[in-house]
Amino acid sequence: YVSEKIVDAVIAKTIPIYIGPNLESFGFPPEIAYVCSSNVDEIAEAIKRLLNDQTLQLKILDAGRKFLESQFFRDVNNINVLTNLARQIDKELQ
Repeated sequence: YVSEKIVDAVIAKTIPIYIGPNLESFGFPPEIAYVCSSNVDEIAEAIKRLLNDQTLQLKILDAGRKFLESQFFRDVNNINVLTNLARQIDKELQ
């Protein structure tokens, strides 16, 4: 599942380093975060790259802003999130 933490990070106008299931599977654009694996070296490299690449920083922050302005974000509420989660679980179990 994808928790609220990714959305909280975007709302806070930070750049999340995301480790988890495919964001698109849950309706989130992957551009709202720096996506990487749980490998410690890859996470360290992500931090270095983000610290040194202002263009990348702005690209991710802009994607986050656009996401917060999207219809998907406006439509998200607890009922929709739980319904979508149930559908995803059901799909995975089949």
